[in-house]
Amino acid sequence: MTDALAHRGPDGDGFFAEDGVVLGHRRLKILDLSDAARQPIADRDGLVVVSFNGEIYNFRDLRTQLEARGHRFASTGDAAVIPAAYLEWGLDFVRRLRGMFAVALYDRRDRRMLLVRDRVGIKPLYLARLAEGIVFASEMRAIVAGGWLRRSPNDEALRQFLRFGYRTGFATCYAGIEELPPGSMLVCDGSGSVELQTYWQPPQPTDCDPDQVPSRVRELLEGAIERHLQSDVPVGAHLSGGLDSSSVVGLMARRAQDPVPVFSVYFADGAWFDERRYSTAVSDACGARQYLVSPTPGEVLDELPKLVDFLDEPVGGPGAIPQYFLNGCVRNAGVRVVLGGQGGDELFAGYERYLLPHALKAAKAGAFGDAVMDMRSSGLRNLAIDLSKRLLKLDPAAMLTAGPRMTSDALSWDFDRQLLHEFRWYLPMLLHIEDRTSMAWSIESRVPLLDDELIEYILAVPAVTKIRGGRLKWMLRDAVRDVVPDTVLNRTDKRGLPTPLAGWMRGPLRDFAREVLTDPILRRNGLVDPAHVQRLFDAQAAGIRDFSFQLWRPLVTAIWLAKPQAPSGEAGFLALAG
Repeated sequence: MTDALAHRGPDGDGFFAEDGVVLGHRRLKILDLSDAARQPIADRDGLVVVSFNGEIYNFRDLRTQLEARGHRFASTGDAAVIPAAYLEWGLDFVRRLRGMFAVALYDRRDRRMLLVRDRVGIKPLYLARLAEGIVFASEMRAIVAGGWLRRSPNDEALRQFLRFGYRTGFATCYAGIEELPPGSMLVCDGSGSVELQTYWQPPQPTDCDPDQVPSRVRELLEGAIERHLQSDVPVGAHLSGGLDSSSVVGLMARRAQDPVPVFSVYFADGAWFDERRYSTAVSDACGARQYLVSPTPGEVLDELPKLVDFLDEPVGGPGAIPQYFLNGCVRNAGVRVVLGGQGGDELFAGYERYLLPHALKAAKAGAFGDAVMDMRSSGLRNLAIDLSKRLLKLDPAAMLTAGPRMTSDALSWDFDRQLLHEFRWYLPMLLHIEDRTSMAWSIESRVPLLDDELIEYILAVPAVTKIRGGRLKWMLRDAVRDVVPDTVLNRTDKRGLPTPLAGWMRGPLRDFAREVLTDPILRRNGLVDPAHVQRLFDAQAAGIRDFSFQLWRPLVTAIWLAKPQAPSGEAGFLALAG
């Protein structure tokens, strides 16, 4: 099982075993590079054993508190504080952890096992409930590699991905494997009882003065950046040229003594797929050292099966392609930790699709001026497209799947409901891709915009105030106005790692895409409507309309279903499922 996760921790392994309990760990050295930080790690008396993935950003504060209470530590790393924190505060220890984490903690005194995941699901944790007990891992491939269950698909989860691009539940695309929900803890005691506890939920909105929010956001951002820079290995940043990553880089540069290494990706397939104008402007303004990577269609074709394998299950859109190659560039530059801007759109309301429901909410409240500004910012064309999707249900992805049609709160008319839905389901999908495409290259990716203190604050800001005068993400824009160049600060052409998959499907990847999309593996499982997939592909190949984003979903699903059974190399899902 640990061999299957060697990419997540190439710097060594460690094991703990006693009757009925086994813990394994793969190490990626970030803090305390000595053997004292090797995991699984225990307290001084060996009562509590922990295997942990992630970073505890407030571990120094916790260490000071725990030392004052008599605890002593052999390691200077963050993992060492977890057993002591549990011994001191019991199950409440998790509420004191600030960071990204998946924790397996075993209390040898009463044979209690805890599985814990961070508040928003930055770090993954999966489990299978079996007759013999519970098996868990950071990736599903490890559970399969251990031989605990047969590799068979969960058709309902696959249909959710084909329809929405992400799952809307915690049952994964592997039958029998579930995801531990963010902000939760699974408590398994020595008597055999298993209880899922929720220790964190998004705070309820409270009244605030919107004009005071940007200054508070800036204060919290600066603290988040400082905490996320903690490392004993080189730290860099992803830089797309968008507001979120540019804000992170700008604030990093103010704290760094040397030029910050920043990493950007572009495609030589037209101006829309090349954001170097913006990323280079930020890099130059910050005195950063910029690294660039530009994947070719041939490289993408060669690496796509490997990328789908690293994703662990079908998820997301073609933006996973540039993220994968970007992290390869990070690895080749000798950087082991990168900060990025993930989460800014979901926290600060950054998507154009928010404008129409926000306009309706503003109009209902009598703020007709705000409603007009929202619609003007959206533009007549985008407004018409959004209205047609909602009123006429003209969504090509809705016709991909066979069987009953599924609906989503993401197309809700209610602005608050839409924000909550996307924070709960859409953001975890983005974090899944962030984690897998970085860990594929043994890189730790950190997301300071999802710092615990910042999310607690901004989620409590009433949703209606997050768009002002048609300005998306105005709170963040005003907070970083002095560290981000105007050419980026005033951008209105949001792209989000644009990928020229549409052109590739009409050109160098056309034959490959046709072969995969007509693979009987999709029809035999009854997952998609093959006639509709064919119609979408024909329109795409002829250049009539761009359906590449929708076609990406059956494409990666077919590649994933055909993946050989690990580790024996047997045939894929369908041969096993009969």
